[in-house]
Formats: sequence, C-alpha cells, structure tokens
Amino acid sequence: MHLFRLDERDAYPKMPAFLENLAPPPDSNVRTLTFSSTSGPGGPQFQVPQFTIDNRRFGLTEEGKPVSPNSDVDQCQTVNTTWDWILTNTSKSASQVHPFHIHVNPFQIIEITYPYPQTQSQLVTYRPPGPPIWADVVNIPVGGSVRIRQAFYDFTGTYVLHCHILAHEDRGMMQLVRTIPADADPKKACKLNGVEHH
Repeated sequence: MHLFRLDERDAYPKMPAFLENLAPPPDSNVRTLTFSSTSGPGGPQFQVPQFTIDNRRFGLTEEGKPVSPNSDVDQCQTVNTTWDWILTNTSKSASQVHPFHIHVNPFQIIEITYPYPQTQSQLVTYRPPGPPIWADVVNIPVGGSVRIRQAFYDFTGTYVLHCHILAHEDRGMMQLVRTIPADADPKKACKLNGVEHH
C-alpha cells in the first residue's frame, strides 16, 4: 500500500525571487477601486446596463462626456513600488460577480470579504492560509471586496485593467493604468497625452 506523504517544507526548492511574498506597502500606497453595474431609468428590460469603475465608464467622465486628452490616466504609480488595491463590487444583482484582471502585473490575493450567505447583511473575511496566492484574475464578490497586493516592477508604460467578462469590459468596465519611471514627475507623466485604448 502506498501512502501519500508530504515532505517537510525545507525539503522543497526555494521559490524563485519573482514569486516571493510582497511586503505590505505604506498606508499611502493603498487605493480603492469600485466596480458597479446599474440599469437605466427604464429598468433592466428596457435599458442596457452600465458597467463602471469608480462611477465612470471607460474613456468617459462621471457625466458621460469624453475625457480630456489632458486628464490623468485612471491609475498611475511609480515603477518598483508596491501597492494594495481594495477592489469593491457594489453591483446589486447576484449574477454580477466581476472577475478583475490587470495586464502586465500579477498580484497576491491578501483577503476576500463577502456577504455571509445566510443573512447577506453580515460580512465575512477570508484570508488565505500560508503565503498569499499569486493570480492575474480574481472574482470580486457582489457586495464584497478583494484586497490585492502588487509590485509594479520593471515595466514602464500604459496598459489596462478590466472586468474579464467581455460584455462588461466593452460597456465601460475598464481603466488605463500607467507605471512611470522613478525619476518622472507624476504631474506630467500621469497625463493621458492623447493615449487611448481601441
């Protein structure tokens, strides 16, 4: 008879440097992004739902007007910095789980908060045991949140984050992200300067 056996942790090879746990960032490097879906005044059967991040559809202001080319990109940070992002989902429908995805940067899942299934009013927080999980997509539960930690290493430039449900992304649930060089002036380097996603 063969028994399944786990070796002691020291028997395993060391994790590669790029998969080591990320240290918590300073409080100044924590931001919240709010994912939401709403129906129009005619109700869900008459109006296509709107999908937003921070009350804005991609490329539009909160008022629904095109953003100015002189506006800042949605999320901007300096290369070689670590950030915690708290991703919240304020959508009302139980079917509106939003799978968050960001290009270029994998992240660690620090905790997931979700409504307790029996009451839907009490929140429960789950923290993965052991080292945080590395991912590039995570579901944001309806009425809950996910705290992720990511290090913006190596790459500088502009890319996107979005809901990984194509219909949600195409209806506005996407943002531009920019990682700027360490010596760049954020007041200038975080400007759109005509950059847009097609």
